[in-house]
Amino acid sequence: MYIDGIPQFYKQQPIEQNGIVFVPLRDIYEKLGAKVTSDTKTNTVIITKGNTVIKLPRGKDFAYVNGKSVKLSAKMFTNNGVIMIPVDFLKVSLGSSVEWLSVPKVVVITSKAQTVNGIKVLYGGHTYASRNQKEYDTVMKIVREYISKEYDKLVFGESRNKYYLEYLDGARFNGDKRDRSERNVGLYLAQGSIGELVSAGVSKEGVIRAWKTGFLAGTLASGTVDPGDGKPRSAYDNLVRRVSDCDAHAQVYSAVWDAMGYNTLIIAGSGHADMLVQIEGHWFKPGAGSFLRVDLNGSLKKGAKIIFQPTYGQIK
Repeated sequence: MYIDGIPQFYKQQPIEQNGIVFVPLRDIYEKLGAKVTSDTKTNTVIITKGNTVIKLPRGKDFAYVNGKSVKLSAKMFTNNGVIMIPVDFLKVSLGSSVEWLSVPKVVVITSKAQTVNGIKVLYGGHTYASRNQKEYDTVMKIVREYISKEYDKLVFGESRNKYYLEYLDGARFNGDKRDRSERNVGLYLAQGSIGELVSAGVSKEGVIRAWKTGFLAGTLASGTVDPGDGKPRSAYDNLVRRVSDCDAHAQVYSAVWDAMGYNTLIIAGSGHADMLVQIEGHWFKPGAGSFLRVDLNGSLKKGAKIIFQPTYGQIK
């Protein structure tokens, strides 16, 4: 879940029931600057922000916003002691923009438009080098539709899924490249693909999700022509104009990984740009299904420069 581009971590995360997404009422409204109280006499939750007063009778499928009755898409309920409210009510009650991305199951709440160089953006300050709003919106539409269509189809490790899973469970290549057995080859390939994620202590679920995301980004960014003139620079150049170089590739990778809920940045050195992604506290340079762990501080000390800051936070 994101609020104004910042990832949120609460005791009770969003819940999807019958196609409706519920979020923790108090956490969300207080984060949006509202005050939440309860009237025990009327069994009503009261939310106030500025001149807006919201009253939510418990167990009912309606609420009052400044005295006007508003029907809820579903009744609020309590889960683990936390009151859950349909996320779409945020738009009705406070005018916040709300998006539910079914893949990769992310709630995006925007209470104030984030604008960078005149472009309203979704994730941090990343525009993916778009020249205008139309280019940005086109890029995000392509990225989101691609993720929604392809993510669930992906099989971790593809035809060698069995051996990739074995690698996660501790099995390893025996060190003998002359052994061309299917299993040994599969474990060797798994080592080259996800070995650095595993050695960094990334969780099994985290490795699988990262592999799928990297595969998607690599596939989406492929199939372009490099004109060799240094002009391609944006995700739009890659995805729409179909011309690309390292800069445009990095922007596509950033857009895909951002949309999947990760923290990304773009770093440059020696005339080359790379996107780095933070996975469970570690920075990696991803390829199409492979990962190289990066010492970011060491790279910066050696002269590399961050040309696009992280999605969340700043690095000086």
